[in-house]
Amino acid sequence: MSRILVAASYHTESYYFNNENYGSLPPLVVKSLKEIAITFSAKIRGEVIIGFSDEGDVSITFRALPGEDLNFDEIGAKYHLGKMIETNTELFGALKVWYATVYQLEENI
Repeated sequence: MSRILVAASYHTESYYFNNENYGSLPPLVVKSLKEIAITFSAKIRGEVIIGFSDEGDVSITFRALPGEDLNFDEIGAKYHLGKMIETNTELFGALKVWYATVYQLEENI
C-alpha cells in the first residue's frame, strides 16, 4: 500500500487520518472511515491501515504488533475484514471513484 488514508491501533488506542493528502474528502466520509478503522482494530485487537494501492484500489491491511500476537486472532480478523468490506462496499466503491477522479487524473495532467 503506497498511500495511507486512515489507520488505527487497538494497542495504542489511537488513529491517524491523512488530512494532508485527503482533507478534501467530505467530513461525513472522514468520520465514517475513522469509525470503521477504530472499530475494526478493536475487533481484531490489532492495527488496521486503509489506503489506496498504486492502481487506485482501496487497500486494507491489518496486523498484530510484535509481542502482542497472543491477543490477535488472524482467522477472526479475516472474518471481520470480509464483514467490514461487505458492509461498506458502497463507501469503498465511491472512494475508488473519488481517488481515480481527483488523484489519478491530476497525476496524468
